[in-house]
Amino acid sequence: MNKIKKDRFIKLVRFLLIKFPVFLGILLFLIIISLKMVERYPIPLKEGFEQYLSKAYNANVTIGKLDKISFFPDIDVRVTDVTMHDNANAGIIYLDAQSIVIRSPFWNMLFHNGYLKALEINALKAKSGFILPKDFVINTLNIVDREGPEKYGSFIVAEGFYNKQTMVFEAEINKIKEGYKIKNSIPFSLKISKAELNGEIKKNLRSVELYNTVLTLGNEASESKNYILYQDKEFKEDNPFYCILNSNEIDECNKYIRK
Repeated sequence: MNKIKKDRFIKLVRFLLIKFPVFLGILLFLIIISLKMVERYPIPLKEGFEQYLSKAYNANVTIGKLDKISFFPDIDVRVTDVTMHDNANAGIIYLDAQSIVIRSPFWNMLFHNGYLKALEINALKAKSGFILPKDFVINTLNIVDREGPEKYGSFIVAEGFYNKQTMVFEAEINKIKEGYKIKNSIPFSLKISKAELNGEIKKNLRSVELYNTVLTLGNEASESKNYILYQDKEFKEDNPFYCILNSNEIDECNKYIRK
């Protein structure tokens, strides 16, 4: 290594070890101070949320009340009376929810590391095709800690109706010191009417896959199999998860038991 390359290398090392951490620290400090100042003005924040969600979901979104908003040390958002209307016809309601609570560490927003401190949804109704293929209702969605004997651990649990059939969805998460962490491979259970699907959902670099998936219809159960749920920017149809959500009759998914 000649003298010029050596000097460049030393400068790079000094920047990475000394100057960059100081610069990053100052930048994060300014971001936190700015966010704290923004928290003092809830009405513009509410309007900003409405505009962002309206653009993201191509709908007219209204938030009845922004009960709480904070950004540091936790992002804590609590809203009531959320409604999503058709842009041209306010009488067409795509989704409405009585209340939504999301609380996550500020650093989670920066690094997307899957940490949660609170998650709660009450009385959410969604029109078919807006989020899922059929109408669904979530009476309650929250985080539940269980200590056995049948189940032990922490779960995100949603209870309600899907296509007018009773529905219960559970996804296992890890409990940590100050909250919860969503696993890379998520064990789940989905029950709709007499159908029950158990397995693991794992997100890979370019796909979402189902592992160790077992479909039960009444007293019959399928073999444990793996499926591709999402790949190349589209949902794959040849899997029991897709079948349960899209079929008009649950019995149409018998083909996965008889394979």
